[in-house]
Amino acid sequence: MSFLAPPKPWLCQGDIFASVPILEFIESNVYGPAMLVTFGCVIDKRNNAGKSRVSHLSFLPVRSVASLQPDQQRLIRMSPSELRPYAALYLGQLGGLGESYVNLVEPFSLPASMFSVRMHDFSMMLPEERDPMRLVSQANGDRLHALTDDHLDLFLNKWRAHWTGVTS
Repeated sequence: MSFLAPPKPWLCQGDIFASVPILEFIESNVYGPAMLVTFGCVIDKRNNAGKSRVSHLSFLPVRSVASLQPDQQRLIRMSPSELRPYAALYLGQLGGLGESYVNLVEPFSLPASMFSVRMHDFSMMLPEERDPMRLVSQANGDRLHALTDDHLDLFLNKWRAHWTGVTS
C-alpha cells in the first residue's frame, strides 16, 4: 500500500522535501528530509495586494524507521493506516531515504523567505476553482513526494489526537 503521491506544482501540507535545515539544535546547520505541515488555509492566504501572507513554514523531520527500538518499529509497521500511535505517521519507503516516518512531537518552523515563495495562478490546471492562486517555492523547494489524500487525512487526525486529545 502506498502512502505517497507525486507532489503538486504548488506547496501543500504533507509535501515531503528532500533537504531543509533541521532545527534540532540551536545554530545547527544540519540539512535533511522534512514534511511540510503548515495548514493549507495558511499556505494560500493573501494580502490585498495578492501577495502571500505566510511568514513561516512548519515542518516535521523525516526519520528512519530503523532508528527506532525494535518494539517501536513493529508497532509503526503493524498500524501504518491506524490512528494509533498518535505521535507517529508511517511514510513507508521513500526513494533514497528508505523506510521512514515522522514524529509529531518534533515540529519546527523556517522563514518562508528561505523558499522564495510567491503566489502563482494555476487557473489552467484548476479551472473549477474559484481561487486558483497557489503558493510556490522558487528556492529550496526540492520536494520528493506528497501524502496521498487518505494519508493526509490520517495525518490530520493524528495531529488533532496528539495535540488536543480529540480522537473523533
